[in-house]
Amino acid sequence: MSKPIAHVTDLPERKASPSDPFDVGAEGSYPRAGVRRQPDGRWRLTFWDGPDVFHVIDEDQRTYPDRYSAFSIGWLRIKAHRDAGTRLNGMAA
Repeated sequence: MSKPIAHVTDLPERKASPSDPFDVGAEGSYPRAGVRRQPDGRWRLTFWDGPDVFHVIDEDQRTYPDRYSAFSIGWLRIKAHRDAGTRLNGMAA
């Protein structure tokens, strides 16, 4: 007797890996930021100018020793750009 074929919906849910891209969601506003813990315990800050537009920042500006620092820097940068009506690349939002 053969085993039944497993459907994609039958597979266990895969947990997110720290190296996975952030799920920014379709309903989110831009620019936006995300913070995620890395395997070494440090916190990675990532920015987007649009749904598929990742904003590149230097390594020393995207990795922080604690979540509070990473979140605070991200919030300050995003708020300033939203208040000014611009994306992180300087173009109009």
